[in-house]
Amino acid sequence: MIEDDCADSGIPLPKDQDLKTWDTNFAKVDQATLFDPILAANYLNIKSLLDLTCQTVADMSKGKTPEQIRETFHIKNDFTPEEEEAIRKESQWAFE
Repeated sequence: MIEDDCADSGIPLPKDQDLKTWDTNFAKVDQATLFDPILAANYLNIKSLLDLTCQTVADMSKGKTPEQIRETFHIKNDFTPEEEEAIRKESQWAFE
């Protein structure tokens, strides 16, 4: 990319790896702090920030059991044991 007024000097473009490193470090915050940029990005329609922060939340739940996810995100289990067993039978493929 070249400036209009000064064709002999270029504008340095950031390296993709530097941006990925910055994104990773930006998203390394506690859970409560992470939800504020998610809400702001959604409200302001900033797709790249919304994608980054939502992917971070998705990565936090990847490979965890439902019980671990509930513990991580402070979600109350309001299913009865019978309801939970029925859901596990219906969605057995997800638990394999």
